[in-house]
Amino acid sequence: MKTRDISRLFLLALCLSWGGFNLGRSLLGPKFGLDFTQYYVASRMVLEGEAKGIYETDGYYLAKAASYGAVTDAGEAMTNAYPPFAAFCLIPFALLPYRPALLLFSVISLLALAAGVGAFFANEEIANRRDFILAGLLITFSFFPVYYSIYMGQINALLFLCMALALYFARRGSDWPTGFFIAVAVLVKIFPAVLIPFFAVKRQFKIVIAALVSMVVLGAVSLTMCHPSLYITYVSQVLPQKVEGGAFYRNQGFSGLFARLLTDNIYVNALANRPALAHGLSSLAGALVLVAALGVAARHGSNASSIDLDFGLCLVATLLALPKSYEHYAIVLLFAYFAIIRLVSHAQAVPLTPILLTFLSFCIWTLLLTQGTDYTQLPRSALTQPLFSAKCLATALLFVASTWLALVPDQAINRDEC
Repeated sequence: MKTRDISRLFLLALCLSWGGFNLGRSLLGPKFGLDFTQYYVASRMVLEGEAKGIYETDGYYLAKAASYGAVTDAGEAMTNAYPPFAAFCLIPFALLPYRPALLLFSVISLLALAAGVGAFFANEEIANRRDFILAGLLITFSFFPVYYSIYMGQINALLFLCMALALYFARRGSDWPTGFFIAVAVLVKIFPAVLIPFFAVKRQFKIVIAALVSMVVLGAVSLTMCHPSLYITYVSQVLPQKVEGGAFYRNQGFSGLFARLLTDNIYVNALANRPALAHGLSSLAGALVLVAALGVAARHGSNASSIDLDFGLCLVATLLALPKSYEHYAIVLLFAYFAIIRLVSHAQAVPLTPILLTFLSFCIWTLLLTQGTDYTQLPRSALTQPLFSAKCLATALLFVASTWLALVPDQAINRDEC
């Protein structure tokens, strides 16, 4: 048996054991579907002509959730924190009772992840495509944020598919489908809007126009069931309240790191209580990584051979820069991991250090601090600050690795023809 085959068996065993354990925990945990309750209740209210109440936070909304049976096993329900388009988009699930809708949503999420992996590697030659897709599936279904998203009933798997399809069509030069899928992602969860300046700096302005036009058209279609005032309410009231993640240990961007480091909080002892400094440093650091990522993309221009890594790097920077960067958002890091795997596979020689950083990043995200109790059992000493922000630091490692590989000249890494 070849060494490569033995390595594959070990990776498959890890995926089946670790991934299978996490899938079972996700589907049977007491908070299974907590975030889905907000999608379901909002969509059900839109379907019943009561869209005006989707952002209510008093007893009215919770009474609606109870009447729909949209509560977790622990009796919890989430108030809506998403744009009106998300409620409109998920109406098909509201046609079913809550439990069947949640089960269908979970199954579709898993299928969406698999389809997204297939879309990412779709341009590989047939001889290699199966191996790449298998590797991508093993990576995906070992990745903790995948299971955390399913556990919470999050929409991130569908978001992943939209962005994978946007990348797929961008490679093919199909501007309008690319813009359409970017628009869907933005209207559901805002932060994929970073892909608009990404394609702008690459001088692919038709994609930018297609995305903006698609957003207007899709938003207008949603107005058939969602009054324009709901968008005003979302932007002026809901979004400002929901955009900050604070010092909460699940917030694994720069904002969470500096909030835990420089503001008094209940999770870990801070070095000082300087909220303004924490906010300033997180904003500055976030701006720097975004500018750096967009600068790399601009440097490569419309070069098709670099789009995968540039795309992934931009999303890594976004995850670091978001003021609320909870762990389930990290599904988008898969784009960078996949891009690096592809780069390494097609190269005869690559620098070893960024590959090591990539593996360290993936292992930290996959294996460490996967439960809230893991964080609560950490010592509160200021010396343990890095542990509370381990996944933020892992994302930073991936940013360094991706930037490093993106800036290495093609001739230096000696790519094979592919």
